[in-house]
Amino acid sequence: MFKIEVDDTYEKGLMDEEDTSLSEAIFSTYPISSGYFSINWNGIYIPLTLNSLSDIIDDIIKMLDSIISGFDFECSFLCESFSVILNFKIYKKNVIITSKWISINTDEIFNLNSSKS
Repeated sequence: MFKIEVDDTYEKGLMDEEDTSLSEAIFSTYPISSGYFSINWNGIYIPLTLNSLSDIIDDIIKMLDSIISGFDFECSFLCESFSVILNFKIYKKNVIITSKWISINTDEIFNLNSSKS
């Protein structure tokens, strides 16, 4: 299972008028230490600040677009909280994701690398 959960119970900042992308808007809206979100990868929670979402949002959008296209692909997430290479195999209506975790802010890296979603 791959799931992103967001805590939205904090005060947000304001978007900068000069922001030209979604990642820039997220970075200016969420102060570095405010709020959190987590990625649930097969029951292992990876906690991140909402500000770090700006590091990976463009990759998430590319990943979703690629899934919709229906072709196998590889995707990398490289941010200060974690680095992972995801390999997507698409078969009919099923998506099989294998992962190679390079670094992470938790001690669960062995469990993450030994599971599929």
